[in-house]
Amino acid sequence: MAARSKSVLVTGCSAGGLGAAIATNTAKTSGHHVFATARHTAKISEELSKLANVTVLELDITSAPSVTAAAKAVDDSGHGLDILVNNAGAGYASPIIEMDIEEAKQTYDINVWGTVRTIQVFVGLLIKSHGRIVNISTVGSVLNMPWICASRLTSKHTS
Repeated sequence: MAARSKSVLVTGCSAGGLGAAIATNTAKTSGHHVFATARHTAKISEELSKLANVTVLELDITSAPSVTAAAKAVDDSGHGLDILVNNAGAGYASPIIEMDIEEAKQTYDINVWGTVRTIQVFVGLLIKSHGRIVNISTVGSVLNMPWICASRLTSKHTS
């Protein structure tokens, strides 16, 4: 009996970014099924979306209904889920006296609570497959960089 091909879900797969590179490389070199996700699927490259072992899904990690719908689509696909790659994120840097607090809060919500939400919703599928979670972060939390957003520090040290 042949082993089941693994499946990988990558968040933040907009064209030109790290998520797109991870998803494309995984799909092309591993033979695994890849769920490539983005807030707006139109931002996923045609090269990635046309690969036979790729399913493109809309997934906004700041929206509970969006994350739940994506998890249902993965579950309904019959591929299961072996690896969750939390790559979606945002950056915001500003001198504190000029900082837009609402924009900083939104960045924090994306980088911290969006990642937590995604893990919470997909964990059932990962437990079934004895799967893994990969959290992508930034070196911004360990470099001396003025104006780096606190959410980068938090997402790095809570992963």
